[in-house]
Amino acid sequence: MANKQNRRKNILVQPEIQKRIILGFTLVPMLCLGVSSILVAAFSSFLAEEALRAEVELTWLTPLFLSIVAFVLVSSGVTLFQALKHSHKIAGPTCRIINSVREISAGNRKLRIQLRKDDYLTEIVDEINLMLDSLQEELDLKENALRESKAKDESFEIEV
Repeated sequence: MANKQNRRKNILVQPEIQKRIILGFTLVPMLCLGVSSILVAAFSSFLAEEALRAEVELTWLTPLFLSIVAFVLVSSGVTLFQALKHSHKIAGPTCRIINSVREISAGNRKLRIQLRKDDYLTEIVDEINLMLDSLQEELDLKENALRESKAKDESFEIEV
C-alpha cells in the first residue's frame, strides 16, 4: 500500500530538467540509429537494383530490411523509455530536495528528506540530513544554555 502512495503521477516531474536529461541520454544513440537506418535503406535499394539488373531474386532482402527497421524502432523505444526512467530518478529527487529545503527555510526544523529506494542523489540527501541533524543539535544546545541562563537569572535575588 505504501508503495502506491509513493508512485509518481506525472510523466514529467520537472519538465525542463527531464528534457535536458532525456536529450542527453538519447541524442547520440538516436542519431546513430537514424544514420544507420538511412545507410541500410540506401544499401538495400542499391542491392535490389543490382539484383534486378542481374536478374537475380533476393527473397530475403525484404525480411532483412523489415527486421532492421523493427530493430531500430524497438531500440529507439527502449532508449526513450530508459532515458525517461533515469530522468525520473534524477528530477524526482531534485524536486523533493528543493521543496524540502523551502519547507525547512520556512521554519520546519524537524523535517528530514526521504527519497524512494531506487532514486539517485541519495548521497546528497544523506549529507543534507546529517547537516540538519548537526544544526538541530547545535540549536538545542544553545536553547538549553539560554534556558539555564534565564533560570539562573530568575533564581538570583538581590537582598536589600
